[in-house]
Amino acid sequence: YIILISPSIILTGFWGLAHWRGWRWARDMAFAVSILLVGFGAWAGGSPFWLLLALAGALVAWDMGRFAWLLVRAGIVRDEAGLWKAHFIRLGGVLVIGLGLSFLAVHLSLGVNFDLTLILVFVLIYSLSRVVGYLRYGEH
Repeated sequence: YIILISPSIILTGFWGLAHWRGWRWARDMAFAVSILLVGFGAWAGGSPFWLLLALAGALVAWDMGRFAWLLVRAGIVRDEAGLWKAHFIRLGGVLVIGLGLSFLAVHLSLGVNFDLTLILVFVLIYSLSRVVGYLRYGEH
């Protein structure tokens, strides 16, 4: 596991340095490398629990860096603390639901055929797009 931990530690240090220096490109690159490391960990037979947590951590770090960059780019922002709090609440909800569904998918096996799976995937994509639309635009 030292082979997986060392690049992760180096990547975390680089990501922090890049955030401190304001290198926007590094955030996306570090996120992509994190995904590759998690994929390599899955290929190497790593624990699904730790791999999902690592992926969620990378996603949270990328999202928080992007949100901070958007706030800086917006200029003068009223109630910045309130925006951060609302963002943390939304991100926390998405994280809890996403990790819960991920752990459920890892430990639950349903015997369904490909056709039903495809229909369920389309229903899920449509439902998620409706939820995102509701969160973005309200009740319209």
